[in-house]
Amino acid sequence: MGITLALIERLLKAYPRSVAGVKDSSGDWNNTKAMIDAFAKQGFEVFAGSEVFLLKNMRAGGVGCITAGANVNPHGIDRVYRGWQSAEAEVLQADATRSARSSSPRSR
Repeated sequence: MGITLALIERLLKAYPRSVAGVKDSSGDWNNTKAMIDAFAKQGFEVFAGSEVFLLKNMRAGGVGCITAGANVNPHGIDRVYRGWQSAEAEVLQADATRSARSSSPRSR
């Protein structure tokens, strides 16, 4: 069961100084985007659960990603994070995603 927007709203109302953000590991970009759209402007931080969504997340108002892929490709993911507003952001994202997949034990 995922964390619903209604639950986030209830938690923010009940614990406004304690609830700061969420990592969305659903794998569903639409879910992550809905969280950003509903709460990011209030200062609620939304992290994608995969580097695959890092650039989209940053462009939509999210703050980054928390991903296992960072264990095998920290530099590529960092380049996307630091360069998300640059003209080469799409290339950085593609490189980071490709590098993480090729470093996976399943791909060997």
